[in-house]
Amino acid sequence: MPFIRNSSRRNQFPVVKKTAFLCGVFFFAFFVAARADSLSSHKRVEAAFHFHSTYSFLGETSIEEIATLAAQRGMDAIFLTDDALVKITYGVPPFRNIFRVTFEKNSIYHLGLWRYLDEIAKVQKKVPSVLLFPGMEVSAFHYWQGFPPRGATVRDWNKHMIVFGFRKEDDFRHLPILGNGLAFYRPFDLRDLWRLWGIVPVLFGILMIRMPFSSWRKGGFVVIGIGLLGLLDQFPFRSPIADPYSGKTAVKPYQAVIDYTNAHGGSVFWAHPEAALIPHKSGPVSLLTDPYPEMLLRTHDYTGFSVFYEGWDILAQPGGPWDQVLLEYCRGIRHKPAWAIGELDFQKEGRADVWIGNVKTVLFVEEKTPSAMLEAIRLGRMYAVRRSPEAELRLDHFEAIDAEGNPLAEMGMDVMIPPPIRIHLGISRSDGKEGTIRYRLVRNGEVLKEGNVALPFEVTIEEEIPIGQKSYYRLMVEGDQGNFLITNPIFVTGKR
Repeated sequence: MPFIRNSSRRNQFPVVKKTAFLCGVFFFAFFVAARADSLSSHKRVEAAFHFHSTYSFLGETSIEEIATLAAQRGMDAIFLTDDALVKITYGVPPFRNIFRVTFEKNSIYHLGLWRYLDEIAKVQKKVPSVLLFPGMEVSAFHYWQGFPPRGATVRDWNKHMIVFGFRKEDDFRHLPILGNGLAFYRPFDLRDLWRLWGIVPVLFGILMIRMPFSSWRKGGFVVIGIGLLGLLDQFPFRSPIADPYSGKTAVKPYQAVIDYTNAHGGSVFWAHPEAALIPHKSGPVSLLTDPYPEMLLRTHDYTGFSVFYEGWDILAQPGGPWDQVLLEYCRGIRHKPAWAIGELDFQKEGRADVWIGNVKTVLFVEEKTPSAMLEAIRLGRMYAVRRSPEAELRLDHFEAIDAEGNPLAEMGMDVMIPPPIRIHLGISRSDGKEGTIRYRLVRNGEVLKEGNVALPFEVTIEEEIPIGQKSYYRLMVEGDQGNFLITNPIFVTGKR
């Protein structure tokens, strides 16, 4: 290097080192100060997830009506997640893809993806104060038990995920879900050669026709017909991601949706994981879906799950599936943590006691732009709240701080901090009134600190942490009148 070879410069090297060191100290101090300022200056975005408009099977509210109501309630962002596809098909063996009965209702794919996205764009211009994000609620898979003439059950239809944040229209179009054409099929490989079985009877039937016996000729046409039916039934000669007639619960279809969404820059959340579809019957067919909190552990790399309404009782409790996922991330078993959001599953104002604004997710962003909001969701810079008509719980502080009280890390961050760790909490009511809450600070799946306190409430909790070991902290709050709040975790690793 010329810098080292020049003798005069070599003599100046200690001075350069000192200068570089002092510059480094300066910029480090500047970086910490700027980081602290940015943490305190983040803007709050009130977002609501999981809305069904008239593009969904059970939706009764137009997109414009949803946006208008949201603007009236002071919401900043709405994530529309209409049904991607409401389609259930039963095929009669042995040619299930030819002889089949299909039930289909309103959905985005059925009514037209281009219409859906175009209408959202038009409403966005009419109601500019609320940012509208197009998304879908996905039923990736369902399977059959029994036979329709004797009574059959469609299982897991209501095992849903919500996806959003795609960059292009085609990203929405090709979701790998059952019923969405070739998107649900794997590429052809040698394992699929048996699907060409129809060629054998076709060739054999041709030989039979060439026989001198008339009875053989007639049979040859029948054999050829069976072979052609087999080829038509197996077209495009590829295997589906999972077989809806296998009678087994599958993980692959859900993981395929997760992997697809990640590959195309979107976000995917498990929806209402503790909810059960009330069994109901239509003719000889019943629909049944059991709660599925275990799917958080059976799948990986999803963005998160909805904690309100159906995610609090099992998933969010200390030591539950969510904590197990977070611990696996801390131990390096998982590449990504999982974040909690609130969702409405809105179909109509007032239905099932759901109204716009009573469950929301508060995002922390540097600027109120779509890209900044999507980034906050991917990074977990948010908390979920369920409120009463009178007021809601407000998170004023939840950060790791230094000895002087300067913030070092907030929700979603993964930082190294010299012990002891200091977690600063602050909770109040949105109307400024007094009240009481029960709070639980959870560390690594166990309650570190809890208590019943009056609002407004603020405290700093300090503890030693092991060097080189990653831990996490999250906060759960229960108030009166049905008010709840839950934060996403802060990850910290002790350093010397």
